[in-house]
Amino acid sequence: ETSLSMARSLRQRGFATLTGENLDGLGAAAAEAGICLGPEGSVDCVALLNVLDRCDVPVSLLRDLRRRLRPGTGRLLLTVVLPFRPFVERGSGRVPPKERLPLDPNASWEASVTVLWEKVLEPLGFELDVVARLPYLSEGDATVPVYALDDGVFVLRSGGEDVYPLTSQVPRAS
Repeated sequence: ETSLSMARSLRQRGFATLTGENLDGLGAAAAEAGICLGPEGSVDCVALLNVLDRCDVPVSLLRDLRRRLRPGTGRLLLTVVLPFRPFVERGSGRVPPKERLPLDPNASWEASVTVLWEKVLEPLGFELDVVARLPYLSEGDATVPVYALDDGVFVLRSGGEDVYPLTSQVPRAS
């Protein structure tokens, strides 16, 4: 979870939560929650819910998560707000992420899901079990009280070889 207040709220509800944008503290967080990691620190399931659009390094995070899924049985439950309009909160400001996903912020939900699968998730070596659309209501801001959005919900497993470009500047969709 990238939001410290959301991580605190999740922990208060009994969820094992890792803050930040990498898995450096996974072993300690799992031990604190009484969760036994598998071989080489692998996990059975990770829920990454509406984090990618606020993550500075989404490709690196996804790559790291794929490596940590238990071979054969591990799953990643991934939700992504679509259309995808990423930013990272730094202090009181917002900045673009260091790594950019090739998603058009004005594309339809269907087009966004297709590009996310074909240009990001599949090249990173994920295999797709299920994809679904889920309505999502988000707290608004000074101009809009509530945003009605749609999530792409993916259930993924570690699959083939990671062939995603290693560059930190991912090309934008054309």
